[in-house]
Amino acid sequence: MKFLFGVLLLAMYTSVSAAVVPSPAGGGYFQIYAPGDYAYVADHEDFDANMAAGTSFTIEMWIYQKREMKPFDRMRIEPDERWFLITKTGSYRMQFSHDNIAGHDVSFSIENSGLGGTHNDVEAPLNQWHYVAFMVETQYRQEIIDKHLWGSALTERTKFRGVLDTTTSLRIGGGVTPLLGLPGGPFEGKPLWTAFTRGLIDEVRISNIIRYPREKLDERLWRDTIVVPTGSFKSDEHTVALWHFDFDGSPGSKWRDASGNGHHLTYHGDYLSVEPTQKLSVLWGELKRQ
Repeated sequence: MKFLFGVLLLAMYTSVSAAVVPSPAGGGYFQIYAPGDYAYVADHEDFDANMAAGTSFTIEMWIYQKREMKPFDRMRIEPDERWFLITKTGSYRMQFSHDNIAGHDVSFSIENSGLGGTHNDVEAPLNQWHYVAFMVETQYRQEIIDKHLWGSALTERTKFRGVLDTTTSLRIGGGVTPLLGLPGGPFEGKPLWTAFTRGLIDEVRISNIIRYPREKLDERLWRDTIVVPTGSFKSDEHTVALWHFDFDGSPGSKWRDASGNGHHLTYHGDYLSVEPTQKLSVLWGELKRQ
């Protein structure tokens, strides 16, 4: 019996290790397994009060789609899928979606501003890690998918006015209730979109600066390329929070904030994870609710 149990663990370890290669940051990752699940950190001024007008910030991470998400249907015949990468309800959200005409889009929305996302004509192939980032300051905003950067100068209507100071938790990977269709429409009382849960997230860093600053603001719109980062993100004096999602065998290590600011995550839901590690003895420890 012990032999069979060992074989089962070995098979699980091998299949998971072969299925997903580590991100360019290395180490572990995490996945939302059911709609409504998410990893979260309690409300803190670092995530809203300290992101006021006149400041700047960058949110960046690695993401991986295990299957194609259902694209946005311009005829609104059936709901699309949306992957909420990070959100603070009532204040701001960053999401990844798929338009069947314009390609993939990483968009960021702030509740008290006209600042919203734009569709980017770039594809993000399945079963590959992709670097995504969003950054904003008073005069401009930029977003990134892999090496592709899009930027735009902000106007009086769209300018960054800071984010609302809410008491909600900061959530990663989900935790947003779908909007319901209005009366008289094809989606009356039904969700306009469903939560995407077949993606992986690694290496999330929130900074209080623009990580890719724009030196000249002589254009309204611009496109550029960046050198995609490799290796784990480093914490510096501008790092607000940093989650590597690496499991080292100690309780809670997967959700630890590496910035030194104490913003450790908690998983909301039933988390089932078989992490590719060097010790099979820790596999069973990860097969439990965390």
